[in-house]
Amino acid sequence: TSPPPSQILRESIAFWAVGLVLLVGRLESRAILHKSWKKLRADDYMMIATFCFYTTLLVLLQFSSRYATNEVDPSELPTILADPKEVADRVYGSKIVVGSNQCYLLTLWGVKGCLLTLYYQLTLNSRHNLFVKLVIVYVVLGLVAIEIPYFFILCRPFSQYWAMPVRNPQCASYFYYCIIQMVFNVSSDVLMLFIPIPFIVKAKVPPPKRALLLGIFSLGVFVILASVLNKYYNFTLPNTTVYMVWDIRETSTSIYVANIMCLWPLLRKMFGWRTF
Repeated sequence: TSPPPSQILRESIAFWAVGLVLLVGRLESRAILHKSWKKLRADDYMMIATFCFYTTLLVLLQFSSRYATNEVDPSELPTILADPKEVADRVYGSKIVVGSNQCYLLTLWGVKGCLLTLYYQLTLNSRHNLFVKLVIVYVVLGLVAIEIPYFFILCRPFSQYWAMPVRNPQCASYFYYCIIQMVFNVSSDVLMLFIPIPFIVKAKVPPPKRALLLGIFSLGVFVILASVLNKYYNFTLPNTTVYMVWDIRETSTSIYVANIMCLWPLLRKMFGWRTF
């Protein structure tokens, strides 16, 4: 069964609140590090924009959880078409899905962009920089490979995404699109996980601190798991909104990872910790 809208609302508020605290902490850390709020870097501004997409996604999910879409069982179609209000509601719900899908995608790729910008700066004078560049190219090409089929190939004309009824099942189920998205999303996350491993392995820190580093980066593993579960429920439970819960969890955790990595200057100032 679909989770009730109240659950979608509760999880959205809880995850968003934590994300906002971490974002503010990130920006304050950068201000401490550079001794000015005016010296934020490109990845900080990228994260602010990404957080806006993330917030918009959570808002759209509140509406989407309350409206059905144009994905219906063929046996129910005559009854639905006989009710103009339900048809209008399903058209509206389908339009919301188009918007929420783009916000979901831009949130995830925005986080990738923030992390890769940070990794690029960290590896600038090392041999690992070439690998980072290759991953950046792959991530950019992955976004293009997802968006081109979505806008120009899988569902034509584009208005079929909210048509009622649809001529092409792909305009309602997003089946092929979800496969393409999952392949590039998961594969790029896996590649990005390999970037910090050499630094963690070679870091001359006590085992507890090394475990802390591994714990932070292992959150990326949960992001990958959430992405797989998201699509699993999307495929196996097509007429439910279970996937929305995993939309929230996946995007929220990715936001957390990108911001936690930048909190050290603030934590050091608050608790008097030494350089880590």
